[in-house]
Amino acid sequence: MIYVPASSENMVTIEQGLYANLVLFALGLFCFFLNMPLLYTLLKSSKLRSEAKMLILMAFGDSVNCLAISALGLYRYNLYSWSARSGQVPLQTARTCAERPSMWLRSSRSQLKRIRAYIAVAAISTVLVAVPDVKQLLINHLKDASFDEWISQAFNWLCLIASSFNIFVYLVISKEFRCEFCKCFASEKLEALKIIAECSQTPDAIKVLRKMGLCWKSIADKGGHQKFLKLSDLQTEAVVLAKRHRSREQDRNSEPEPPVA
Repeated sequence: MIYVPASSENMVTIEQGLYANLVLFALGLFCFFLNMPLLYTLLKSSKLRSEAKMLILMAFGDSVNCLAISALGLYRYNLYSWSARSGQVPLQTARTCAERPSMWLRSSRSQLKRIRAYIAVAAISTVLVAVPDVKQLLINHLKDASFDEWISQAFNWLCLIASSFNIFVYLVISKEFRCEFCKCFASEKLEALKIIAECSQTPDAIKVLRKMGLCWKSIADKGGHQKFLKLSDLQTEAVVLAKRHRSREQDRNSEPEPPVA
């Protein structure tokens, strides 16, 4: 690769690109880890595994996309750091970038079908998943206006947003996913409160809630030596209390009225 001395304009772009690519690296990692709860919920639930295979594939693709953009930011950060220290920039054009795969294609004609399939998949993924990089169509004009780096980073950030906000969309629009998400990540106490609220709206259910509060207080006082009341026990007790309240209401309604004197 050929290196040339960096001009003053190149040094200004390099200094700005150092911080921008560092932010891109950190943002890509954040969006990648943001997709992990989504993948975990989709893969853990047997029902979602069978009914949401397309969503699983899309979530996996978005995670890989976020990781790739993070790696891109790290690579650019290292490249800009080296250029800032050495005062040189690599001289690379579209033609020199295309020479390597073209030479490889000439020596490996048998791989053309596989490469064409990879190119087709990559093209479809770029259109459907990633944000199109329109900046490449206007690169000369944008470079003259000193907007090329800003536009490039903006497209990268939009691509990360498009690949990481799916978990919030599923939580908003899918009740089934919300239930599975709560089962995977919600605490046992919150799940028990939900079950008790669904099982009974009677005053007797307050006893179970108080029992849960006392149990949590004893855990905090004794350092966790006392066992927490199991979720199944709470559900069973709430149902029993609801039945007792219902039977008392029925008995009260079935009592004969006293005779009028």
